[in-house]
Amino acid sequence: MLGVPISYDVIHFAAYQYVVSSQVIVTFNLSSMTLPVEIGTWISFDNNKKVSQYDATFRRFDQVLDVTIANVQKQIGASSSDAAIAYLTDALAKSVCNTAQTYCTGGNQQYTNMTSCYNTLTQVIRFGTAYELGRNTLLCRMM
Repeated sequence: MLGVPISYDVIHFAAYQYVVSSQVIVTFNLSSMTLPVEIGTWISFDNNKKVSQYDATFRRFDQVLDVTIANVQKQIGASSSDAAIAYLTDALAKSVCNTAQTYCTGGNQQYTNMTSCYNTLTQVIRFGTAYELGRNTLLCRMM
């Protein structure tokens, strides 16, 4: 959905003991158009070098989302952005569920099966908006 990342520029990077902070501008190619997204992160690691906490901020993601919805609307011949969002909801839910079923196993299992996952992501969880990437939305789960 985000297109293909074609370049990046590390603006800031700092690390001290178990905490890392970075600011990166990633340029995405979306249907022959390039858009920059600034991604800021704070990550802390535990004694086993596993991520224990993180925070990410996506600046200018609203532009990417607007262009994506407009492109999908045009591609599927929809008369409204609601139809494009429904199309994206279906595609993203399937993608997230495939990933969850493949990697979230054992104690990390999130859903009992693909159907349960898909129904939750399409009927219970909202699609979301660009500013809700940290909330309980399908866009957040995509990230």
